[in-house]
Amino acid sequence: MANSTNDACKPGLPKRQSKYATLVRNRETENVKRRNQFFKKVRQNGEDRSWEVRGEQILRTDFLSRQKQWEEEQARRARELAASPEDEDMVAGEVPDSSQDVDLVEQFLSQEHQDLQATISMLDNERQHKPAQTATTDYGSEDEEYDQFLMDIVQQVEQEVTGAVAAEQPQDLEMDFVMD
Repeated sequence: MANSTNDACKPGLPKRQSKYATLVRNRETENVKRRNQFFKKVRQNGEDRSWEVRGEQILRTDFLSRQKQWEEEQARRARELAASPEDEDMVAGEVPDSSQDVDLVEQFLSQEHQDLQATISMLDNERQHKPAQTATTDYGSEDEEYDQFLMDIVQQVEQEVTGAVAAEQPQDLEMDFVMD
């Protein structure tokens, strides 16, 4: 113990520890921390890539299994349709009675033709009874009717405004003359 007190009192030796040693230790620990963080980041990136690959593999296997199930379902339906009795009758050479179907189609087409002719004649009659308002009237288009309706309203409002302005102007003139 005597030596420790003598060493502290020697000239030229500092009485306390130098900061240089702590700075060196701090730098070393910082370098170690940075190195550990770098390795941790590299490890994490590798794990992320491996999980990404695994995720893609899982999605691919899921897609393939669903596609296989769909194909099996389609094959099962095809077998069921192939075994249906309607197809067996057709294969045996029996021709289904299609004259009734043909009659229904012809009746439908004739009804449609009559409706079309009635609509055209009705529009022609309306055109003859109405005076030609504009050259752009297309068989009662709703947009054009709406536009015409709005134009009528705008014209009415303009007439009311011009009438109101005209009615107010003489009074203002009279007031101007009276004040002079």
